[in-house]
Amino acid sequence: MSAQTIGLALIARDEEDTLPNLFASIEGAFDQVVLLDTGSSDRTVEVFEDWAAAEKQRQPGFVSTLGRFEWIDDFAAARNAADELLETEWWCWADCDDVITGADRLRSLLDAPGVDAYSFTYELDGE
Repeated sequence: MSAQTIGLALIARDEEDTLPNLFASIEGAFDQVVLLDTGSSDRTVEVFEDWAAAEKQRQPGFVSTLGRFEWIDDFAAARNAADELLETEWWCWADCDDVITGADRLRSLLDAPGVDAYSFTYELDGE
C-alpha cells in the first residue's frame, strides 16, 4: 500500500438521494472524505455520517470531515473551503451525483515515479 494519502472533497446541499451511489463507488478508495454542506434541509449530513462510520469500520485509518459553509453564490469559494479541509497529500473532488468508476485503482497511481498531478476524463451519462 502506498504511504501517500488521497482525499476527496465534496460540496453538498440536499444530496441525500445521490450520495449513496457515489459512496458505493468509492468504498475503500480514499484516506479522507470531506463533505462541505452548504445548507441542506434533508438528510444529507446523516447519510454522510452513516457512510463515514461504516467506512471507518472497513478502513480503520479513514478520516471523515464535515464542514459547514454558508452559500454566498460563489462556487469557487465553496470549492476552496472544501479543499482547505483536506489533510491528504493528493486531492480529488467530485459532485455528489457522480459515480467514480475505477476509484479502487487510484491508489496504484500514487506510486508512479515522477508524477506531480493527474487528470482524468469525465464522461457524462445521459446528457
